[in-house]
Amino acid sequence: MYILLINNLMFRLHFHFIHLIIQFTINISRTMRDFDDTVAQLPGAKHREEGAALAAELDQFQKKRGSGPRSLAEILPAVLSQ
Repeated sequence: MYILLINNLMFRLHFHFIHLIIQFTINISRTMRDFDDTVAQLPGAKHREEGAALAAELDQFQKKRGSGPRSLAEILPAVLSQ
């Protein structure tokens, strides 16, 4: 009896997990399409200018955040305090 319940539970978890992965993939695909459509609307001369501005913003974010992996013990207190 318990084995049937466990098998049923495992099937349901697997079913929901697969659907979650599919939904995530669809959302990423749509986001990338939207991003490509947005970039296509920029005039060619603006690509380099916008790229430089985004690179500067990314550098600023990475400096604030720090680069490289960090230990969970270092990150967890900050996350839990929020």
